[in-house]
Amino acid sequence: MIPQISYASTAPELSDNSRYDFFSRVVPPDSYQAQAMLDIVTAMGVGNYVSTLASEGELRRESGVEAFVQISRETGLALSQVSNSS
Repeated sequence: MIPQISYASTAPELSDNSRYDFFSRVVPPDSYQAQAMLDIVTAMGVGNYVSTLASEGELRRESGVEAFVQISRETGLALSQVSNSS
């Protein structure tokens, strides 16, 4: 087995040690970033309606938004999602 270290992979699937036991990363997975975003939204007291925006493409961030949507819905925060394909 060959150890793998990523400087940019944030996909939560890569945290599965049973499949990727020789994988490591230097950035947190999207689930950690999503929790931090929710904590910020909650601390700012913006109410219970938030919009998300993600760009598709080379620097794919949809999984981060998906993680934020999931964790937000679990806490009862209403979301509006917009996707930009450009």
